[in-house]
Amino acid sequence: MAIPWKVLGAGALAVGALVYPAAWALDRAAGIDLLIVTAADDASVAANRGLWEMDGGPKKEIPSIYGTPGKEPMRFVFVPAERVFRPKEDPSLALYLLREGDHPLQSQTLYFFALPTAIGAVVTGVILLLLGRRKAKSA
Repeated sequence: MAIPWKVLGAGALAVGALVYPAAWALDRAAGIDLLIVTAADDASVAANRGLWEMDGGPKKEIPSIYGTPGKEPMRFVFVPAERVFRPKEDPSLALYLLREGDHPLQSQTLYFFALPTAIGAVVTGVILLLLGRRKAKSA
């Protein structure tokens, strides 16, 4: 009866070994770099656009038209295409208009949870393999 323990142990070790490559693959396949902008209401956007046009429209201030921008772009995973906002002033920019209740998944979260998952899977795998070994000796 030691074979199921050994199979489960080997599976857990495989999961532990593949967690980081899986996180990396998800980041590469489904990740996108976006600048987070805490969204403003429509009246504020119209007023900000008017002020931006009066100032001559500096390109670096485009995100501030739509709300309060973050400092640096961040990498997100599984963001629906309709949530990526490309401003008409500069379509090369990719913004995420953060509204109340939004919690997009950052790629750094994948890597953060990959470490404890890998450690837990390896420890579980070793315990199951040792348990399988003990069962094989007792039989």
